[in-house]
Amino acid sequence: MCLVAVGGGVIGLDLAARYKEQVNTLVAHEPPLHLLPEAEGRHGSIREIYRREGVASAMQKFMSQVGVNYGDLEPGVQLSDQRNRPVQNTLFLLEHELAMYDRYQLDFATLSKASNQTRIVIAAGQSGREYLGYRNAAAVAERLETTVVEFPSHHAGYITHPKAFAGRLRDVLGEE
Repeated sequence: MCLVAVGGGVIGLDLAARYKEQVNTLVAHEPPLHLLPEAEGRHGSIREIYRREGVASAMQKFMSQVGVNYGDLEPGVQLSDQRNRPVQNTLFLLEHELAMYDRYQLDFATLSKASNQTRIVIAAGQSGREYLGYRNAAAVAERLETTVVEFPSHHAGYITHPKAFAGRLRDVLGEE
């Protein structure tokens, strides 16, 4: 099985660590692990904004932290009003999923051993180098003694630059 995890980068890494025999390749795009001091509690602050100000303010804060820019589009791409997560998915993210990321501790020793059998690619959006998502990806890559593989655009480049993103993914997967 080949697993490409964007928002589920943490889940994919955990799966590769626990079930390495079932995953031959994992592309984990900007996994939100808290390996940097400035990352501590950031999801808690987004949840607080959600409770105080609502969904729109919380998602705006989240997008600014990971460098999402929906104004930067690949030629020919038009975003519809559907580009945002469905309401129930967004509520689940704010009420439950972000809390999971704040508590989760990846077993890097087990994951490093798994990387002998499972190809693990830590990916990040090239225009997001100064943002927390990219910097977290770089910290994960460093812990795994590998490098970040850059993809077009930012954290949500698969939405704003789908052709370029898919082309890069094909290149990365073709390297097997």
